[in-house]
Amino acid sequence: MNESQEERQLPKIIVQICALIAVLAAFAVWMQMRAAALMISSLENTVASQATDVALMTEKQIQEELSVLSLAAGCLEPSPGDEAQERLLRELRGMEAGVSVGVISIDGESVLGDVLPYRTFKNLPVAMHGQAVVDYQAGYGLIFAVPLMRGSNVSGVLCRLYSERMIPWHFRMTALNSSMRLLLHDRNGQMIMPYRAYSEEDTEFFRSPEVQEALGLLRSQLETHRSAASYLMLNEKQYFLFASDLPHANCTVTGYVPWGAVAGPMTAVFSRSIRVAALLLMVFLSVGAYLVVTREKAARSEALEKEKELADSAEKLDKVKADLVTAETNNSILEKAASLREEKSALDAQKPEIEAKEVRLNRQKDARRKVYPLYENWSGKSAERAAAERKISDTGEALSKAVEKAG
Repeated sequence: MNESQEERQLPKIIVQICALIAVLAAFAVWMQMRAAALMISSLENTVASQATDVALMTEKQIQEELSVLSLAAGCLEPSPGDEAQERLLRELRGMEAGVSVGVISIDGESVLGDVLPYRTFKNLPVAMHGQAVVDYQAGYGLIFAVPLMRGSNVSGVLCRLYSERMIPWHFRMTALNSSMRLLLHDRNGQMIMPYRAYSEEDTEFFRSPEVQEALGLLRSQLETHRSAASYLMLNEKQYFLFASDLPHANCTVTGYVPWGAVAGPMTAVFSRSIRVAALLLMVFLSVGAYLVVTREKAARSEALEKEKELADSAEKLDKVKADLVTAETNNSILEKAASLREEKSALDAQKPEIEAKEVRLNRQKDARRKVYPLYENWSGKSAERAAAERKISDTGEALSKAVEKAG
């Protein structure tokens, strides 16, 4: 019986343990996903902060470029033929090929130095309103322009143009990590200059549709944030993309950094934490399974005790029933005994009469034994007498008749 109960309880125990395992596994997966999400969010904030620092250093370089041009602009006039002005422009141009320096009049014509494509750069006319301009045009390069001010009026624009070949060599954007790759874009997403270590692999990475889409979303976030970063899984590798705005240069710094370069030892800490959590869950599962089995054993023991109590109660009930039957039988016997006692009492009350009748009967019997023979003898003699009388009568009648005949 106990073995049959254990066999019936075994599927229930297995189902409970499996349910406990499923709940703990789901909790472990949720905890891992939650921890990973928190870690990614924290690293995104870190990368966004680093992007802000890179943007500040990049903007500092741009501001230094504009400051040099602004100092030079104070010594220039938009008029040709001045040797001192030509020498200053040559100083600004330097010895590097691919750098053009010139002055453009308010009519958009080159009046000093190199001839520059004024109308090619869409933002360059803003310099005619007294603002410094940094603009990029594919195929031409990156141009810096500051207004030539005479009092409160703009008399021209001093420009320095870096060809696309010169941009990455002249502007070395400072990366905070050796694995970080940087790009400089204009506000429309057009790439201005890459990091100097820009490899073919990096080119393919930045050209991938997934990266372009992610960078587009980051640039849209820059409408409300100074910098932004997002996690990206591509070709089974993990990256962080980032973007930061250069408010005074009409440009955006974008780039990426591999997961390992940002996470560093945090990955090992995270893995250890997950292993420790998994170990704790296994311990908890073992304890839970032990408690389930113990509870089932206790419940089974309690059930057995209840069954034993029920069996004892049934046995007691049967005994009580037997006692009840015996008592009923005894009561019946007692009732019969009482009835017999009543009959005996009645008979005892009739005993004198019966005894008198018995004496009388005995007397009658004695009398009969004594009188009956006499009676029989008397009856016989009476019969003989009657027969003799009838014979005498018959003889008398016959005599009478004979007398009559004789007479």
